[in-house]
Parts: sequence; C-alpha cells; structure tokens
Amino acid sequence: MKTRYLLSCCMVALCSCMASAYADDAARLHVLRLRVDAGVGLPEARVLAQAVSAEMEVAVETDEGPSDDPVLHVGRDTNGKATVTFRGQNGHCLGRSLHLPNEPQRAAETIALLAANLARNDAASLLGDLQPPKVATAVPLAHEPTRVLEPPPPATPTSIPDPVIALDAALPIQPVGYDVFPGMGFPPGDRALRLASLGFLGTYSIALSGSAVALGANVVLTWARGTTVALSNLVFGGMRGAQVGLANFVGRLDGGVQVGLANIAGSEVQGVQVGLGNWAAGPVRGAQVGLGNFAVGDVKGAQLGLGNFSGGDANVQIGLLNFGANADVGIGLLSLYWKGRTHLEASYQSNGTTLFDVKHGSRWFHQILAVGARSASTGWIPVLGYGIGARMRPTDRLNVDVDVLGEVELDSPEPRTISWLTQLRAQVGFRVVGKLSVFAGVVANVLTSTAGSTSANVVFGSHSDWVSITARTGQGVHVWPTWMVGVAFL
Repeated sequence: MKTRYLLSCCMVALCSCMASAYADDAARLHVLRLRVDAGVGLPEARVLAQAVSAEMEVAVETDEGPSDDPVLHVGRDTNGKATVTFRGQNGHCLGRSLHLPNEPQRAAETIALLAANLARNDAASLLGDLQPPKVATAVPLAHEPTRVLEPPPPATPTSIPDPVIALDAALPIQPVGYDVFPGMGFPPGDRALRLASLGFLGTYSIALSGSAVALGANVVLTWARGTTVALSNLVFGGMRGAQVGLANFVGRLDGGVQVGLANIAGSEVQGVQVGLGNWAAGPVRGAQVGLGNFAVGDVKGAQLGLGNFSGGDANVQIGLLNFGANADVGIGLLSLYWKGRTHLEASYQSNGTTLFDVKHGSRWFHQILAVGARSASTGWIPVLGYGIGARMRPTDRLNVDVDVLGEVELDSPEPRTISWLTQLRAQVGFRVVGKLSVFAGVVANVLTSTAGSTSANVVFGSHSDWVSITARTGQGVHVWPTWMVGVAFL
C-alpha cells in the first residue's frame, strides 16, 4: 500500500514538472506573427512590431507564416475601441478591447503590454490543461469495489469581460475644483477626477465627469463625460457630452455634440458638430451642420452646409458645393464625386431642340449641364441649360429619370427679348448592350418671356400652348407639352 502511494506521488510530481516546463516554453515564444487592420487611430505595423518585440523579447514578423505560429491580431470594433487578440500555439484565443492613447508611441506600448499579459494568460491556461487529474481513493467496503473519483470536467471558456482603461477609475474623486487659469487652482486638477470644475480665465483637470464652466478655456487632459462651457474647450481624450464655446477641440467624440464657431475632432465623431466650420480627422457617425464641413473618413449620416467634403462615402450631402468619394444623396449647385455616377446623353425634342447632356452626381441624385441648339426659320439658335434630377433603377437594365432643367436661348429670334424656359422631364431608359441605352419621355415646358403672347410661338418653338398668360407689362407665361427621344452612354 505504501509503495503504491509513493509511486502515485512520484507520477504526480513528474507530470507537474513537465506541465510547468511546457507552459514556460509556451510563454517564451520564438516567433510571433503580427496582423494589424488598416484603420484610423491604430499604430503603424512597424512601430507596433518594435514595441511588442521589446516588451515580449520575441521576434515579431508581419508576413504570413506557418499556421501553427502564435498570432497577435490588432483591430477595431464597432464602438471604436482597439481589439487585441492573441492565438497561442495550442489554438486558444484570448482577447481584450480598450481605448488607446492618442499618441501613437504610447498606443503601441499599451498594446505591447496587453499582448504580453495575454501570452502569459494563455500559458497559464495551458498549464491548467496539462495538470494531471487529482486521484482520490475511497476506503473500500466489504462488498463494494474500489472507486476512483474523477475530477469534474473543465469549465467551458466564457467570453472575457471587456475592460475599459480609464484613468478616472484609479483617481480619487474631487467634487469641486476652482481655477484662476488653467494649471493654477485649488485643489490641483491634475491629481483627481473632477465632478465640477469652475474657473475664471480657465479650468484644468486630468479627467472630468460632470461640468466645467469658465470664461476663458476648459482643459481636460484625458476623458470627459458631461458638459464644458467656455470661450474655448479642449479635451485631449475622448468625450461623451457637450462642448459649447467659440472654439472646441476633442480627441474623439464618443457621443455628444460640439456647438461653436469652430469645432475640431482629432479622430472619429459619433454625434453632431454645429458651427461655422466643422472638422473631423476621421469618420463621422452623425451630422455636421455649418458653413463648411470636412470629414477625413466616411460620413454615416449627413453633412449640411454651403460646402461639404468627405474623404470617403457619405449618406447625405446637401449644400452649394459637395465633394467626396461618393454619396447616396448629394444635392447642390455643384456636386463632384470621384467614384460617382456620370452619364452622357443626346436627345431630340419635338419643339426642334437637340441637346447634349452631361449628368453627374451621387447614387440617387445628379446635376445636369446641357448644350445644344433649336432649329428655327432663321437657322440654328444656341441653347444652354442647367438642372438637377433623380434616378431610379427598378432593374439592372431599366432606369427612370425625373429632371428639372432651366434653359436659355443665347440668340433669341425676338430682339430685346429675355426668355427663360423651365422643363420638367420624365424619361424611361433601357440598356440595350454594354453601357449603351435608349430612352424616351415627356416634357412639360414653362416659358417666361418679355415677348408676351404675340411672339411666344417663335421662342423655344412653343406652337400649342396649354396655358398662355400675358401681364400688362407685356411679360408672358406659356405652358405646353413636348416629347423627347435619345440615346445615353451610362
């Protein structure tokens, strides 16, 4: 009996040593494959590889390698947080999500430290898997065979909680802080989380969860949750709440609003910017409303202003000038999209007008530049037009356009006559082959002319009026229908 007990103890000790040695070897990686998703706010792969290599003392490779090599994957989730996932040699995956500092080097060091912790946790889980089961021997009864008690099965791995790295969790709470100007106050704002920050020329705090009010500037070094009101508001980390002032800056707007003459976000915006000028150095999920709106990334929302720019795709842009990669709805005097929709059309109308149109714009709306001529008894009369329209595509081959076009004759047959023709056009097109299509439609014409009703039949070829009104001043308004046919290159 003693011999059997001693042999069991030796076997348990030997397995434990082997498991520990194997886990130590797993923790000491030789090669680590690094995968970094392209995105705003993530460090460059080169900088991140150097930081991870220095922290974990392992060779870090960014190219493809054997499938069983450990892999560190860095990306972003839908909430804008960085996700760090480590897959060990045993196939186990551990991950964390966190907010990164704005400084690229500090962000790389933070990811490297987290990667080292994930690698150690993976090795610890491997050690638990390799530990031999504990054997407990029951006292044999007279008529009952000896039973070996098996340990319970290992628990199914659950999702790892999502820790939010926030300085305010480790800072003492300061209910109220008073500042004469930023950096000079009582108690000092750089040592605690302030719930209320009041100042004369300005306030200064390392973190804010409440309100900051000053005449000059409110300065928050990291995160702010609440409201800041001053001539200028500076939050160098993320913010959830409102900034109200002449000039507002935030590292990242995580849900809230900026209201001021100039609003700047150092990265993405999830919320609303309202001011004369709005700038987002990343994507926008929300709205920008002002005279000028600028977003480096996509706009999942709307830009409303005199001038709108999106570095990627936008849902809605409404303004005099709109620029971007593409948009679902782009309405303005001039909307240019380098990935937008451009069509060339040539049409003939029953009033003797031949037009060549260039249609360019977003997925649903476009602007029209038209040039052509109308056949008259005195020869060809040049015609110039501009308008806007919308396109619907019921099928891949069928399209329906509804356009409003304004036209003017550059050489009217009536001397000293000013005439302006507005057309409402509805046309249906069918793609015949490739990008070539044919179309036909009806046109409602509304002519406003100083020629009156006596000579309206020679202006824009209006021969059969539906409505003809002549004012005492001699100005006439005439309405009549025409039809049109043409070809288009899509």
